[in-house]
Amino acid sequence: VQAAVAAVFAALLLLALSGCASGASRSFAVLKFCSVVFLASGLMLVDNSSFEAFGLATSGASALFFVAQAVLVIDFGYSWNERWYANSLSARRQHPRSGLERRWQALIIASAALLVLAAAAGAAALVTELPGRTPAAIVA
Repeated sequence: VQAAVAAVFAALLLLALSGCASGASRSFAVLKFCSVVFLASGLMLVDNSSFEAFGLATSGASALFFVAQAVLVIDFGYSWNERWYANSLSARRQHPRSGLERRWQALIIASAALLVLAAAAGAAALVTELPGRTPAAIVA
């Protein structure tokens, strides 16, 4: 199924790069869905050893995707922090002695603490769901 989805996305990428982006994105929704089903059915007849190169390529691509996703999440975090800190400074200038500045700063710290707790819960879930694996082996 993964190879079928990759083939459909590769065809859509080829259409988008060739100038048919609007047609590739809006047209033939049922055909795109059915092509995944038909390609997956057809690829069941292919020997598994022929997919070793696909597995190696997707392993490398997943590492690149992880790096790109980490950059996007870090950029989002910095942008969010800058916006909320700007709100804190704006509250200090517009409403001195009102306590709004402290509330914004408390929200920044509370959201950071919540995200750290969510990351710890996610790491704990990975360790419990993958028994016998150490946290360092899960990340690697």
